[in-house]
Amino acid sequence: EPGKTTVTDNKVENVLFLAVYLIIGGLFVTNLFVAFIIDGYATLRKADAKNLERIANYDVFLSLVRKSSPHRHHALPTNWLRVAIAKHVLPSRIFEYSVVACVFLNVFFIALYHPGKMSEEMENLFNLQNDIFFVLMVVEASLIIAGKGVGVE
Repeated sequence: EPGKTTVTDNKVENVLFLAVYLIIGGLFVTNLFVAFIIDGYATLRKADAKNLERIANYDVFLSLVRKSSPHRHHALPTNWLRVAIAKHVLPSRIFEYSVVACVFLNVFFIALYHPGKMSEEMENLFNLQNDIFFVLMVVEASLIIAGKGVGVE
C-alpha cells in the first residue's frame, strides 16, 4: 500500500542520531579542511619571509659583485676576416638555426642510443654522428672565438 513501509525499526532515535552524526561530522570535516588551509597559508607566509630575506641578500651580493668586478672593454676585431665573421656570420639567422638544429638532432640521437642493444652498424652510425657533432661544435666555437674574441661579453 502507498505510504506504508516494510521497515519496522524507523524510530525517532535513529533519525536523530543520523541528523546529529551528519551535522557534527560535516562540521568536523569542514573544520579540518579549514585548519589545513590556514596551516598552509601560515607555512607559505613563513617561507615567503625567508625568501624575501634571501632576495635582499642576493641583491646586496649582486651590487657588491658589480662594484668589484673589473671593467675592461675589449677592442673590437680589426682583421677583415674577424670583422666579417662578427658582422655577417654570427648574427645571421642561418647560423643560429643551424646550431639549434644540430643540438636537437644530437639530442634525438642521444635518446635513441642504447648501448649493448644495437647492431654493429648502428653502433658505427652513432660513433660517426658523435664525431660529426663534435667537429660541428668545434667549428661553432672557433667561429665565435674568431668573431668576438676570448672573454668578450
